[in-house]
Amino acid sequence: MGALLEAKNWDNVDDIAKVYVRWGGHAYGTGANGTYLPEVFSKRMGSLDITVQNVDHRESSMLSGDDFNSYRGGMVAAVRSIKGEMPRNYVGDSSDRSKVLIRSLNEELKRLFRGEAMNPKYINGMKEHGYKGAADMSTYVAVRYQWDATSDVMEDWMYEKFAEKYAFDPIHKPG
Repeated sequence: MGALLEAKNWDNVDDIAKVYVRWGGHAYGTGANGTYLPEVFSKRMGSLDITVQNVDHRESSMLSGDDFNSYRGGMVAAVRSIKGEMPRNYVGDSSDRSKVLIRSLNEELKRLFRGEAMNPKYINGMKEHGYKGAADMSTYVAVRYQWDATSDVMEDWMYEKFAEKYAFDPIHKPG
C-alpha cells in the first residue's frame, strides 16, 4: 500500500481498494496457510460499518510514516470502494491508561495537524536537523496526502495552512 500511494500509482479509491484486497486477502487458520481468498476478504470489508484502531503510546503518531495509513487507511479505502460508503472511523488513545479517549479519525488527524504540523516548536525542531528535518517534513506532508487519498480526511483549510506555513512563510525559507 505504501509504495502504491507514494508512487501515486492510482487514479481513484477503487484502485487503492484493489491493492488492499490483493495484499490483505489471505486466510490463515485450519487448512489455510496464506490462502488467497479475495472474495471472502472483500465480503468482510463490505460488511464493515466502523473501523477502530487503538494507539497506546505517544512515541509516534499516525502521521509519522505511512504504516498506519497503509493498513488502516487501506481498510477505509476498501470499505469505501466495496460498500460504497464511508465507514465511521475511530481512534482509541490509551497512552494514558487513567484517561482513555476515543476520537473520530478526522478529529485525531486535526488534533495532530494542529499540534504538530502547525506547531512552531515542531517546525523549528525539524529545522534544527537540516536536510534530515526537511526530508521528514516532506514525508509528513506526503503522508497527509496519502491519508486524504484513502480516508478523505483533509479539508481545504488544512491544505491552505500547509501552503501558508511551509511554502509561503518567509521565516521558513532557506537562506
